[in-house]
Formats: sequence, C-alpha cells, structure tokens
Amino acid sequence: MKWRKINVNDSAIRMAECVDESPSRNIFNSYIIGVLGALGLMIQSLKIILNRYAVVPFSKYEIAVYGETAVVFGIMWFFAALFVHTHFFWSSHNRLFHLADTGKVIALTGFSATLFYAVWLLLSGWLS
Repeated sequence: MKWRKINVNDSAIRMAECVDESPSRNIFNSYIIGVLGALGLMIQSLKIILNRYAVVPFSKYEIAVYGETAVVFGIMWFFAALFVHTHFFWSSHNRLFHLADTGKVIALTGFSATLFYAVWLLLSGWLS
C-alpha cells in the first residue's frame, strides 16, 4: 500500500479547473442538473427571500438568520442557481455555448460578492 500526502491546494486547483471545462453533452447533465437542479436552487432562493428567513449550516451548528441577512443569502442561492444553469445547460447547448463563460463569470462574481456581504453582516451583528 502506498500512502500519498494530500495537498489541499492541489484539490482546490483541480476543482477550479473543472469549473472552466464544459461538462459532457448528455441529457442528464443538460436537463436534470442544468434545468431541474438550477430550478431547485432557484425555488430555495425565492423561499428564503420571501420568508426573510434562512438556516445556515456552520460546523456542527446551524445559524438562523432573519431579515436583510437572510435576503442576502437568498440572493447568494440565486447566483448559485445561475452558475449551475450556465455551466450545465448553456455549456452543452449549441446556440448558447459561447455565452456560458460570461454567464459563469457573472454568477461567480455575484455569488462571491453576496457571500462576502453576508459574512460581513453576520460578523457586524455579532460584534455589535
């Protein structure tokens, strides 16, 4: 048996490279993940935004957030749904293939911005 040391940076780089690649063109990736998976995330997003309530898993605990912070988490889920849709559906569609990279950049930028804003809201709430 050969033991191999796992480099965390190595796996992060591999995961980032997978984001840039197009998924294989089949019905499962295009319609099940790209449409139904994104729709599931979108429904979760709308539920969080309309109820103004979200549960954030954190280690062994769950944090319940309300109001503006929950809306920000809902918007973050929206950008996650946009990324899933553009990565799996647009990348495998003949007419939308050239727009997939732009959609992924917009989705990842929005997701990152809302994630940082949500963390800032959580930390500013606990520190005050």
